[in-house]
Amino acid sequence: RLWSTIRFLSALVGAVDLSSAIKTSRFSTMKLQSSKSQFQAVPSPMMARRSALAGLSVIGTVATLVRSPDVCHAAFGPAYGAVRSQAPVRYFSMDDVVSELKISGGKIADMVGEGLPLDGIIALQFEAEERILVLSQRLDDLGLSNAKDAIEDYFAQQELLKAELEEQRRINEYLAKRAEIIAKVNDQPEWFNYLAAFGASVVSVLVMHPVDTIKTRVITTNTQSEPPLDTAETARGGGGGSNSGMLGLGSLYKGVEGNILKEGPSSALYLGVYEAVKVRLLTVPQLASTPLFVFLIAGFIGEVCGSIFRAPAEALKSSVQSGIDNSTIASALRVFGSAEGRENIYLAWAASLWRDPPMGAVQIAIFEALKIMSEDYVTVDVNSLQVEALLGSIGGAVGAFLSTPPDVIVTRIITQDLTTTNKPLGFLDMGGLILSEGGVPDLFCGWKERVAYWGPAIGIFLAAYCWIREFSAIRGIV
Repeated sequence: RLWSTIRFLSALVGAVDLSSAIKTSRFSTMKLQSSKSQFQAVPSPMMARRSALAGLSVIGTVATLVRSPDVCHAAFGPAYGAVRSQAPVRYFSMDDVVSELKISGGKIADMVGEGLPLDGIIALQFEAEERILVLSQRLDDLGLSNAKDAIEDYFAQQELLKAELEEQRRINEYLAKRAEIIAKVNDQPEWFNYLAAFGASVVSVLVMHPVDTIKTRVITTNTQSEPPLDTAETARGGGGGSNSGMLGLGSLYKGVEGNILKEGPSSALYLGVYEAVKVRLLTVPQLASTPLFVFLIAGFIGEVCGSIFRAPAEALKSSVQSGIDNSTIASALRVFGSAEGRENIYLAWAASLWRDPPMGAVQIAIFEALKIMSEDYVTVDVNSLQVEALLGSIGGAVGAFLSTPPDVIVTRIITQDLTTTNKPLGFLDMGGLILSEGGVPDLFCGWKERVAYWGPAIGIFLAAYCWIREFSAIRGIV
């Protein structure tokens, strides 16, 4: 627009110069004489040069306008501009193409412009119709009714492909992030496994101790002559004997110190040893192809080590929970202060080897196996806190149910009255006594409470353990 303005001003100035030059040359190139004289033309060199320049200006202006006219539509642009209308580009949708294919050649000429002769346009129309027939036949072979369906199907497939690619990109980013976290976790020192397991165990005990108290009271109540208590009555502290007066919710947390002392160090040994044994066994070529077997072995060995600390602490915890002792300190003085008490602890530990190592092996193996299988068949994040808690709960529940009979025997050994017997009963003797009193059902006494306790407890324990390790790795703490 600026260039057009400059050219217009140039033309205007040229026109003014031309008019001025003609006027000046008319009166200045002639010499006026008196009435008695006659006109005589006298050429002036200066005026001639000015006339020549004015003529060149006009010629240049006209040439500029002719050579580079303004391109504009008829309805737009300045009135003085040269008009050269061009056919605007028209974009067609697929519906327009389909509906307009069989119109006349003249109409096509109006649509695409006048660049082609009418015969050429008609030839293109016939060629387009032939191609449409071929395309329609191919679409019919594919089971599609028309071109619109084919295009819609194509774009739908493109959207699906785009969504799949986006999902794959998200999965790849997640896997890369998980690989980075796992690498950091694997680089953690072994001592941190023990510390993380201890912290996770404390969390689990604080949440689940009331359920464990109810389970212990159900088992010990069956040693008395009264009918067995149900769970609700036991939670209220009902029943006779030593349980009388243990009322209220606060009583369900009696012995929690002993439970933390029982589960904290033993759980630290359990998972610490498990991790160490698992890593070394997986490097054995013959065992690397059977990870489930490795999990079972490592869990069994870890729980054997943990039971060394668990048995004495469990004796204190069970004595307080069942009401035999009023506090953990009183229970420790009674249990460790006599030869009978120390012998009873040894018998309880020996009996716990029938219960704890199998349960430890089963629960961790199920947890690890479910995580591996879930990564292939489940779309959720198996490494999230909630999913790990769920998988751990499944492993804990199965292990708790299978180990209920040895748990009943161990609990009865720990809480047996040493004043009424000359020699404490061992695992086999106590098992025979329970069978003689109530049969197999008595061996599964309290299994509901045991499963209800150990299912969530193991889930919380394993989820908290994994979370502590990953959180420390991500934050760079360890």
